[in-house]
Amino acid sequence: MPEVDAAAVRTFWARTRLAVPELAGWPDDPPAAWAFGATPAHADELLGLVLSGVKTGTASSLWDYEHAGDPTPRWGS
Repeated sequence: MPEVDAAAVRTFWARTRLAVPELAGWPDDPPAAWAFGATPAHADELLGLVLSGVKTGTASSLWDYEHAGDPTPRWGS
């Protein structure tokens, strides 16, 4: 996947906070940005499944977490 365009994410977040009153109290710094899939085309395909209601969950492999040195998610967090 291409690198995240940090400036575009900040602009999106600022505009979204102005447009959605419920986000007014949220921090100025945007949440982490990421995408489904290994390629932009794969990400678009998966987004289509989410938006259509077909895809309602996701999972990552344990290897991905271990390889990146990231903590594994815990139930309830």
